[in-house]
Formats: sequence, C-alpha cells, structure tokens
Amino acid sequence: MKQRHILSAVFLFCSFSLFSGELFSSLYLDYYRYTDLLGKSTPDTLGFHTYSGNTREYGNRQHPWAEHMDGPTPFYFNSDTSMEIAPVTSELSWNSFNLTRGLNDGLQWQGKGLNSYFSAGLSFESPYVSFSLLPELAYAENKEYPIYKGTGDYSYYYSGIDYPTRMGDESYSQISPGQSEIRADYGIFTLAVSHENMIWGPAVFNPLIMSAAAEGFYHSDMGIRKTETRWGTFEARIVNGVLEESDFFNSLDDDDYTYLTGYMLAWQPTYNPFFTVGINRTLICNWEDINGTALSKLYSFAYVDSDLGGEDRTDQRVSLWLDWKFPDKGTNIYLEVFKEDHSEEFHSLLYYPDHTAGFTFGGQQVWPLSPQKGLSLNAEYSWMQVSNSYALKGRSGGTYYRHGLVYHGYTHKGQLLGAPSGPGSDAQYFSLSFFDRWGLLKFHGSRINYDKDYVFEYFADQDRLNVELRTGLAGMVFLPYGLELNFDLSYLLVAGQALAYEVFDNAFSVTTGLTYRY
Repeated sequence: MKQRHILSAVFLFCSFSLFSGELFSSLYLDYYRYTDLLGKSTPDTLGFHTYSGNTREYGNRQHPWAEHMDGPTPFYFNSDTSMEIAPVTSELSWNSFNLTRGLNDGLQWQGKGLNSYFSAGLSFESPYVSFSLLPELAYAENKEYPIYKGTGDYSYYYSGIDYPTRMGDESYSQISPGQSEIRADYGIFTLAVSHENMIWGPAVFNPLIMSAAAEGFYHSDMGIRKTETRWGTFEARIVNGVLEESDFFNSLDDDDYTYLTGYMLAWQPTYNPFFTVGINRTLICNWEDINGTALSKLYSFAYVDSDLGGEDRTDQRVSLWLDWKFPDKGTNIYLEVFKEDHSEEFHSLLYYPDHTAGFTFGGQQVWPLSPQKGLSLNAEYSWMQVSNSYALKGRSGGTYYRHGLVYHGYTHKGQLLGAPSGPGSDAQYFSLSFFDRWGLLKFHGSRINYDKDYVFEYFADQDRLNVELRTGLAGMVFLPYGLELNFDLSYLLVAGQALAYEVFDNAFSVTTGLTYRY
C-alpha cells in the first residue's frame, strides 16, 4: 500500500484538459442535459464522458444561465496558450442512516455521520498538449452501525468482490489525484494519461459498465475524439488501467492490483444526427495473470461463446446502448443492455439470452417556459438481478461484478466501477428540475432494492429484502463574486432490511456545498 501512496504523490505533482468540465455530482450536468436537448448547446462527446470532457458550445445566450456559462477567466501566455484556475468546491453532508452509498460521487464514501469533500486546482492548455491538476480530499466520520457480516468483518456477502459494507471501524479519509490528467491531441486523435472519472454511455443515474461510483483510477486512454465524417459522427476510446484493492479486503501484499482494459465505440449516423448507438466492453484480470491470451479476449467475440470449464482467469462484460433525442418535442430516450459471463455454447445464448444480463432504460422530457426559465423531468429504471438460468444448471449464480478467480471483482478501492445501485439490485429514479436565472430547484426520488440475489439465494424470503425509498429537494443558487451555494435535503424510508436493520427505519441526509469560480 505504501507504493500506492508514493505513486499518488508523484502524480499530484507530475500529472498534466481544460478545466471547463464539471464533476459528475454537479447540478450543472442537469442543466447541460436540458440545454443539449433544446439544441442550445452541443456536447463535445458522444459516449465517453469525463470531467474535462463535460464541455459545451453554446450557439446563443437565449437560455437561463447564459450569463454564468462564460467559464473562468484564463491567463493567456499568448493567443493560443493559457492557464486557468479550476472551480474550488467544498461539500459537507450528514447522514443518519446506517448505510448509504453515493450516486456517481467518485472519491466520497457517504457513511453514517459527518462527511466532507474538497477539490481545487489549475489547468494549462496549448494547441497540442493540455494538462490539469485537480486533487480531491474526502473525509467520512464512518460511525458504527449494525451490519450483516459476509465473508469477513466488513466484506460483502459474496466472496470474489472487494465491496465492503463499511470502511473499517474508524473515521475514513482519502487524498487523491482526482480529476487530473495530461493529454495530447493531434487532429482527430487523442492520447492521455489520466486519473479522471469516466462514465460510458447515456445513462444518467445507473451506468452499467463504467460509472463514477468509485474514485478515478490511473489509466491511459487513446482513440478518436468526436469526429464528423460523410458516414456519420464517430467516437472511439481504448482504456488501459490499474485498479487497487481497498484496505478492508485482506492483509496480503501480493494481490493488491487488478488490470483493466476496455473500449467504447459510438456512432451517430448522418441521416439522423440525434440518434447514437454504442458499445462498451471491459476485461479485468489479476495483475499476475496478465498475458497475451488474456488481452486478446477483449477484441475477440469468439470468447463470448466459449466453454472454459469455470477456469477462466479473466472477467469481462459488455453493453450495447442507444441514445435517441427528439429536439422538436423536447424528448430523449436511452437504453443500455448489459451482459457479463460467457455463454458456454451458441444454443445457450438462444435458450436464455437473459443469462447474466441487465439493463438501464431512461428518458428525459423538457419544457422551456421562457428564454430564462424551464423544466426538466428525468426518469430511469435499472434491473441487475441474475436470471433463473443458473437454477436450471443446478448451481448458484452468485451476483454481478464478482468473479471466483479474479480476486477483487469489478471494483476500485472498495467501490464499484459499474452500476451505483450495486449487484443484484433493481432501481428506479426520477427528478424534476426547475431552471431560472438565479439557479435551480430539483425534486428527486428513488427506490433501490439492494442485494436481491443474496437474499433470494440464502433466505428465499421476500420480507428480508433490502429496500430504500428516498425523496428530497436539492438546489443551486448563484451568489455574488463567483460563488454558488448547493444543498440537498433528503428523507429515507428503509423497509424490510432484516439482513441487519429494523424492518422499517426512518433516516435523513443533509448536504450543503459551496463552489467558487474564478
């Protein structure tokens, strides 16, 4: 673990991307989706979303936040080389519930008690090379609460996944390189060494292959930026990175790292520039199992139809997605269909295509009330429960994002790379946002049924299901001198949590934050 901290410190000083982006937990992203759908802004990406990639071009100033979208004031060395100060973001939250995990909030662990987050930095941009340095700090009081113990004191219920139910028995703090990277661009091609969070595909709340539920990890990405051609608009990225074990998995020093490789491809046809299709695919393996055969599997669909006798020391998953916008009606729908594990032979794929499958389906409807006001409704439904095909084989199906031979599963430092709702879940989200020149108000709600695979396999009792209902009011208000006030007040009703808690429990979560834009 000492090596990890040294590497982090080196990256803080050497990582080199323009700071026009936004954190994935920022309410600015709600506004971006609103203006994108109205045709007021044009995103710089199709399906590969990062902090530095969350940028927009605005054609005019006929939208509610026009006076706030000019961005920070850069310091110019010459006409095409500049430096910027990144937004300074601080956040403080308090949570009375025994267990809650944040939604695409990266480094933060939203444990019971008091939690805080801080980020600040700067960036440099030139015609071919840009770099950003945006370290992050997070703290969680991590107060004690009753937990249903899995394979260890804080382990998840299943083995084969580094997914603690609590981050130890003390307060928990982290410092991270955060949204830092160095990037080189030449024409349509791009290459970066990065620690940024990534979201792949169109899902807003519950992306299935790559979300921002965990801290960013050290990786390279290379490929083609969003590029228009006579055959349509394309985007392609290949990612290679290293995932790290949490401090609460085991005490061994020789199994701390997992290798990840993956790609994202997206295409927007010329005949319909509002329709995008894409594919996401990743493969992980233990660091000591890296070899040519393992790496080649990512680029061969023959391995999707393979009988490896349960001895495959790689773990791969794939999703297909579409994102369809109807700007004249203010409507957007999207779908991501997900699958992990192999089909043993072709007829198995025909018999039960739902084997290890899942999906996220969602949409958005916007209503501009005037040039300075508008409404946006977002809704999403996800399903991540294993199919009955395992029962037909007479064996346990386990759950998603884990593997018998890849030690840590699909996680980084104890948090998932995939769906924030977690393995074995079904989840529904909605939000209604009102935008005005002074900021926004957002009413939101969700229902998440956690860990259904484990409950059904070991208890076969629907009364033991782990269901969380949440509703709340969030908002952002523009203040003088470049300040922005953020808040979120949420009420939680927890039902049927006989795994560790009372059958019904009430809880509250309060979050407030302040951002300064230079």
